[in-house]
Amino acid sequence: MIMRYTREQLSQMKGLTDWDRLEKLTDEEIEKAIAEDPDSPPIFTDEDWARATVFVPPSQRRMVTMRIDEDVITWFSQFGRGYQSRINEVLKAYVAAQTKPGR
Repeated sequence: MIMRYTREQLSQMKGLTDWDRLEKLTDEEIEKAIAEDPDSPPIFTDEDWARATVFVPPSQRRMVTMRIDEDVITWFSQFGRGYQSRINEVLKAYVAAQTKPGR
């Protein structure tokens, strides 16, 4: 059943949230509650941040035609839209690795 209320009716309803208790929680208590909540896993782990890279959109791209093996296209495209950009990022990472000092 769908219930409809006016704005005035909603403003007169009492919510179920205990705002006084929430306002008294310390940061440590909030962090502990988050850590213990199985429905709130960390969004990013330290390992994720260690592997993170900064993405700066290119200022200019050039259209090229090249032949890429079908299995490579299939693998990249299985993750949805943007597969060509992902292929480009892999190529850029390869170029960066090859141009590091000492190579």
